Amino acid sequence: MIHELPNKKKAIVEDKKMREYLLCLEHPVGGGKAKFFIANGFHKDYLGQFRSVLLEHGSTNPVIKVETTKFTTKYIIEGPVKFVREKVLSVSYTEGPVPRQIQEMGLEIAEINIVTVWGIEHNTNIPKLVTAYKM
Repeated sequence: MIHELPNKKKAIVEDKKMREYLLCLEHPVGGGKAKFFIANGFHKDYLGQFRSVLLEHGSTNPVIKVETTKFTTKYIIEGPVKFVREKVLSVSYTEGPVPRQIQEMGLEIAEINIVTVWGIEHNTNIPKLVTAYKM
């Protein structure tokens, strides 16, 4: 059995996959996934961190299942991944005729348990993210 994603250093996570599927609340299939990822601090306007987390997950967790179709071999990976996200430390309001909210932000280390699915087409050796979702 394969224990790690083949050619993991060449893995690809496409912007379109993140923006129009995994982080799109309106997507008929990806909407539920988007709720989870957005609630954990990921956003369409900041894809770099989300890409890094997905790539880290695929590189550090074991493959638990392999499925082969006519055109693609899929590698299913389960496990935790840690990342840094913003956290609201405190909220206060200013005095005056129009109260304004002031937030003090900080950073925290978060951990989520997810599944990533990577596909490698039979005519290539480059893994591409197919989907990701909470465990």
